[in-house]
Amino acid sequence: MSKLLLRYKWRWLLLFYSLTLLGITTAAYLRLIPTVLAQVPLYDVIGHFVLYGMAGYLAHRATYRRYVRVGRWQLPLGGLIVAACACVEESLQALSPVRSFDLKDLACNWLGIGLACWLDLKMTLRRMAILKPERHA
Repeated sequence: MSKLLLRYKWRWLLLFYSLTLLGITTAAYLRLIPTVLAQVPLYDVIGHFVLYGMAGYLAHRATYRRYVRVGRWQLPLGGLIVAACACVEESLQALSPVRSFDLKDLACNWLGIGLACWLDLKMTLRRMAILKPERHA
């Protein structure tokens, strides 16, 4: 694998995943999502949580885990970008005759993004603790 591809692997993965999400979103607007999925309990909630959670994780990694200060909070830049996209997409559904705006879906998007970024932070801290040599006085 080339060094350039390895260096930007998270950005390439995010690009591929974003195109996949765009395809799923387009399929939903065109009513191409199989109706059999509606029979699965909580499929919509789980779908929003998992799909946007993965996008949040990849965006967090693609932005090299950068954080921005919003008031007193330090928030992950990648997660904020994906959350903003989720807000726009969910708001556009209110204008569509085949989709509907739902705060529950938006909340699941945000929860998935938040959990993914938090888990990445925890894994990073754990990895740093393992790699950090112990100091003996």
